[in-house]
Amino acid sequence: MQVDKIHSIRQTLSEGPMFENPYDRKPIGVINLKITRVFAFAVISLAVVATAVVCVLAVWQVFVPDYAWRALGSLGIIAAATAVFVALNEGFGPAIREPFPPARRPEPEPTAPSPSPDDRDETRRAA
Repeated sequence: MQVDKIHSIRQTLSEGPMFENPYDRKPIGVINLKITRVFAFAVISLAVVATAVVCVLAVWQVFVPDYAWRALGSLGIIAAATAVFVALNEGFGPAIREPFPPARRPEPEPTAPSPSPDDRDETRRAA
């Protein structure tokens, strides 16, 4: 009885997240991973283009140079925020456990069929 309890506890502990291999898990995220990555790419790309435009206009003295520094600061904040968003989405979302592929056993080499006992008797009689 006590042995069954210990076995049950060991089995429960071995199945817990403490012993999971992180390479066996495929994250699926709270929101679809493809959507969040495309969103992050689009937001950061737009921020880079807008920052580049503001910096070029500040160099040409269309804008005050202070605007260029504000644009660069905003770009850093936007990039960091979208990176954290994607990381949290992947980290807190559920994961699918990928099973290991089944182990392949080598196929036995084909052997010549052994003669049946009746065939052996006939070859002995013929000799």
